[in-house]
Amino acid sequence: VSLMAAGNLPDRGEHERTVRAAIDWLVDHCDETGYFTTDGDTISKMHGHGYALLALTQACGMYGEDGEGRQRLRAAIDRGVRLIESTQGETGGWSYEPRKSPDHEGSVTVCMIQALRTARDAGFAVDKRVIERAVAYMKRSQDPASGAFRYRINDPKTSWALTAAALSTLNALGDYGSELVTHGFESLEE
Repeated sequence: VSLMAAGNLPDRGEHERTVRAAIDWLVDHCDETGYFTTDGDTISKMHGHGYALLALTQACGMYGEDGEGRQRLRAAIDRGVRLIESTQGETGGWSYEPRKSPDHEGSVTVCMIQALRTARDAGFAVDKRVIERAVAYMKRSQDPASGAFRYRINDPKTSWALTAAALSTLNALGDYGSELVTHGFESLEE
């Protein structure tokens, strides 16, 4: 994504071959379930999945006219979105593994929301109820006393990095001035 942000696209720029190779590698590592696989990711698989999907959705609009490559890219993104939708837990959040789980964690949930948002912005169908449940999760994860966001719902542990990520994610979804967001920004300022 950083190479693309610097103007390198899959078909132009100083690093076009590197960008194309990275996109192709991610597409090649999207299995039939939609999970972006790698042997090296054994702890926080869904973080990697979210970042891979985010990168591919950013590349989608820049892929050029390559019909077969573009179709493979779009199919991988669509499968990746479906995996995220199907692995959302009952709390509205996600956990580390690419499967539905009663466990949940705030930073993984932020990654999934961001990936789904960029997929929607790139023209992919995203189940609105999944987003609504994820936003509700984020709202329940805020500590009402401090305004900071918790690692998990009802967990006393908060994180300034997670608070910033949650606020950025809520802003990206269009929430700029709710009481929840205002309280979160006030906690960061303090």
